[in-house]
Amino acid sequence: MDQRHIIVSRIDLQIRRHLGQAVDAHRAVSDTRYANDLLLVCDAMEGTDLPQLATQFRAADEQMSAARRALAPRPATRVPTAYAPMPVPTAAAQRPVTFR
Repeated sequence: MDQRHIIVSRIDLQIRRHLGQAVDAHRAVSDTRYANDLLLVCDAMEGTDLPQLATQFRAADEQMSAARRALAPRPATRVPTAYAPMPVPTAAAQRPVTFR
């Protein structure tokens, strides 16, 4: 199981206890905006375990991102050849078309 899900479930329990609101755990893991908002609320709840849980979530999320980047396929490098196609002209190099 993803470490972030475990941390979010602990955040959910604390948020329910202190604010009476439920946390959507799946959305917290998959939607970065929702997760950022949730973590800001956690950071603001001083005197609880929530700021520490927010730090743990950020660390687990960074580990997951690093693992994904390591597994991502590398783009192929282009080997220059004598038969390479000519570059496509940019929009600035083309003359505007006028209709009469």
